[in-house]
Amino acid sequence: MDTCCLIFFFSQLTACGFGLRGQQTLPEQLRILYLQPDAPYDSFTANLRRSLRAQEIKLVESPQQAPLTLVASRPELPDSNMATSQSSLTRVYTLNYAVTFKLINQTGKVVFGPFRLAASRNIIIGQNQVITTNNQMDVSVEGMQKDILDQLYYYLHSNSLRALVPNS
Repeated sequence: MDTCCLIFFFSQLTACGFGLRGQQTLPEQLRILYLQPDAPYDSFTANLRRSLRAQEIKLVESPQQAPLTLVASRPELPDSNMATSQSSLTRVYTLNYAVTFKLINQTGKVVFGPFRLAASRNIIIGQNQVITTNNQMDVSVEGMQKDILDQLYYYLHSNSLRALVPNS
């Protein structure tokens, strides 16, 4: 009986998208990074800094202090696409969010990238709601930022990056 409950529990976790990150370690050359964001005061950049520090990556104050620099473009939130339902009572907006990253060495040579990470969300707005005053957009943007940070985690821990990053 206990085994059946455990199997059911884990199947439900994987069905909702939960997955363990694994034991893949970060390449030694990425343990110290300089972060060069195009939008240094953006909420995404603040979340990016927190995410990198949570991965035990030391962020330094100048590019000379790190073997590699992580360059992050200004987050793109292009115009959303809107579709109206047949009853005209609701509108469905598709929001897209993307950030382009690359790793460069101290001489400015691109070591990895550029690679574009993107996420999207659908928002359903009622006939009498205004998207700019609705917190669904803010919540969706936060969710898309988290998705991109998760994708970046996997890129930084990938074997393909490990093979390209020079040994220190």
